[in-house]
Amino acid sequence: MDSATGFGVRPRSIGELADLTFVVYRRGFRVFAGVGIVTSVLNTVLLLLLQAALVSVVAGTAGPEQLATTFLAYVPLFMIVSLVVQALGAVVVAHAVEDLLTVGALSAGDVLRRSLPRFAAAAWTALLVSLAVCAGLLFCIFPGLILGVLLVLALPVVALEGRGGFAAMRRSIELVIRRGPGGVNSETNWVRIVVLLIATLAVLYSLSALASMPTTLPEVIGALQQKMPQNTMLGPLATPLSVMLPLYLLVAVVQGLYTALGVIPWPLIYYDIRARHEGADLERLIAGLATAASESSA
Repeated sequence: MDSATGFGVRPRSIGELADLTFVVYRRGFRVFAGVGIVTSVLNTVLLLLLQAALVSVVAGTAGPEQLATTFLAYVPLFMIVSLVVQALGAVVVAHAVEDLLTVGALSAGDVLRRSLPRFAAAAWTALLVSLAVCAGLLFCIFPGLILGVLLVLALPVVALEGRGGFAAMRRSIELVIRRGPGGVNSETNWVRIVVLLIATLAVLYSLSALASMPTTLPEVIGALQQKMPQNTMLGPLATPLSVMLPLYLLVAVVQGLYTALGVIPWPLIYYDIRARHEGADLERLIAGLATAASESSA
């Protein structure tokens, strides 16, 4: 650790931020794994319910219009609920990262207590960000990718600055492109974010491919053995549903163990940008000196 009180709020290189992501994850594993498992299991249950609803319509006598109506009713609802669940988890992770950086200790109860008041703002902000990114993706994809980079710090801002909605989105854009040098180099904020984003997605994709093997292998083996698929509430499956459902939940739990790795980098780079260009490290140093002076005088 950088100091006796935590990992420290200071400027770091891209390599240091990537390394610190795993160090922070290991230090707060219980909290991060707990949050990840809850969000992953909830998302899996929601996805299975959505799949079952769509399969029941397809298996019935519904026409194309009813199928389209069901799809438009269930899919947006699933996406909204899933997005809200992930946003709430991101707020908890941001507070946990803040504690590990600044005080070096982590209490699940304290983190949850501080996160609860920010849940509504996080849900609203996540919906706004997703709508903006999706709208951008409709215009040749590239604008959506740009918005995704510019708004990646919106949820850390919700958690750590108490802002919400459009204010959090504006603050994220301000931190990404209006702080520090411009151009394309390793000191430019958006370049650093893109590099971390690519690295994070690569790690998560690799881990997800490994974690999903318990559900993909039985189906592959069944196909190789030319087993006749059975009609289930989730559609045709070569493996009985009584076997697949526990496997789906098992995969969700395993995936939840590392989900936080995709969230931890953003509070870290939030503090990195603030330390580089807003003096956040000096603010904490001055606050610490003031506290020490008051304690010694008392």
